[in-house]
Amino acid sequence: METFFQMPELVLEEILLWLPPKCLFRFKCVCKSWNALINDPSFVNKHLLINLNSCKSSTSLFLRWNLQESKQVLSLVSFRNKEDDNGDSISCVVEDLNLSLIPQREDVEYCLDFVGFDHCNGIICLFNRFSFHEPVVLCNPAIEEFKVLPKPLLLEDYQTIGYGFGYDSCDNDYKVVRIFRYIYEGFGATESRAQVYTLGTDSWREIKMDVKAYYFRSHQGVYCNCKHVYYWWNEEFKGSKDRLISFDMTKEMFYSILLPDSIQEADRDEDRLVMWNELLALFLYSENSLFSQSIEMWVMVENLDGSSSTWNKHLTIGPLEYIRSPLTFWKNDELFMNTRDGEIVSYNLCTQKLRKLSIPGDVLLGWTCVDVYVKSLVSVRGGN
Repeated sequence: METFFQMPELVLEEILLWLPPKCLFRFKCVCKSWNALINDPSFVNKHLLINLNSCKSSTSLFLRWNLQESKQVLSLVSFRNKEDDNGDSISCVVEDLNLSLIPQREDVEYCLDFVGFDHCNGIICLFNRFSFHEPVVLCNPAIEEFKVLPKPLLLEDYQTIGYGFGYDSCDNDYKVVRIFRYIYEGFGATESRAQVYTLGTDSWREIKMDVKAYYFRSHQGVYCNCKHVYYWWNEEFKGSKDRLISFDMTKEMFYSILLPDSIQEADRDEDRLVMWNELLALFLYSENSLFSQSIEMWVMVENLDGSSSTWNKHLTIGPLEYIRSPLTFWKNDELFMNTRDGEIVSYNLCTQKLRKLSIPGDVLLGWTCVDVYVKSLVSVRGGN
């Protein structure tokens, strides 16, 4: 054992970098030098980069779902060993988050009814855009860390219409953006305001918002980790065209992206933004389709200089029986979808094969959200 402790530091670091976060947290207790190494920001960043690069072959999921008894469950889903692409189901291990670990704050009311969530580098941001009093919580399920954010600055006569979460690569910090709309302007021009929370300072501040937001169609948008940009679908009032609103986490600037007529006029009543191979993709579908579902997939391609973008219709999925809605991609060509009886299935774009994700319990229809999760050592307790 003494020889093991005297292993060259570079060799020891290389071995530890490939271990999962839970093991590394236990190994902090081995000795002071191991504790210092695992806590070192450089080690945490190297470990994150390894997991980001390997997530295409070794995937975990973060799942928010409701059981039939109206109990909300937040879970971390890991796949068992090597999955069988030829099987009819995907075997997995489901670990429910222990929400009792969420710390209490005297200035925050608690109900813990999270409608949406975002993920970035192992940190999950939980929120409820329909309630000003509901806390915003950051957590890292892999190391069981939770942080309740302070209340945002109170804006009288404004309502929250959306949240976003992501990483500022310049300041090496994580940010939550909250967008508000003035509630008394009805269906005319509306005034929008925004606040940003920075993990390093543990505080909110108001920032300039030049674009106007009326109503975000979904509980959550989508974050592009390679660009550090967050996107929402903004539904305009009658007579105006819908747009995407994006937020650059580094520059702290908002942008407006007009959707083409081919998407505006599509005969679909539901939509979902997702990331696909580091490209922004859009699903259009009809939630009221009774027997089978057809889903259009559009992809946004930006010019090399980033000055403009075009939307291309990539493909049409289906018609598929018993499918309710698309959820998210978890591999290059593997898409999770929700069925009409509450199950989650994986659909392969190339082979068109469906496989069931084996999760226990009777799931309440329409309340399932899932995203690819990268296990990391990144702390939610603040500081760079």
